[in-house]
Amino acid sequence: LAMMTEPSVVAPVLSQPSMPFPLGAKRRAGMGLTPREVSCAKERFEKENLSAIGLRFPSDRLVPDERFKTFKDTFGDKFEVIELKDEDAAKGTNISPHSVLTIHLYDLDPDGPTKKAEQRVIQFFKERTGA
Repeated sequence: LAMMTEPSVVAPVLSQPSMPFPLGAKRRAGMGLTPREVSCAKERFEKENLSAIGLRFPSDRLVPDERFKTFKDTFGDKFEVIELKDEDAAKGTNISPHSVLTIHLYDLDPDGPTKKAEQRVIQFFKERTGA
């Protein structure tokens, strides 16, 4: 979302936003944005009818509940939340579910939850960019 200060950014997607690293309560809830960046995003969301998508696995300790609550509380209905169950993640990666659109994207089921999340992001990009 920090890139919302650049006018050409019209389709922000936050897939497993793990920064700032969630050590301590303040950082667990932190968005990694300056007050100016938050203000700019809010203003653009309203004036330009833009929005953002955030994706995560709720069990992912790098993307705590508090962080997504902060995004939702800050941006309201302009922040679309996509949360997937651990069992929706691709198996055999040897790491806990984290990377929604890459490592843990389960390609073998075109109607599965991770593929639907991927399709939603692609649709969002097309809607916002006209591609």
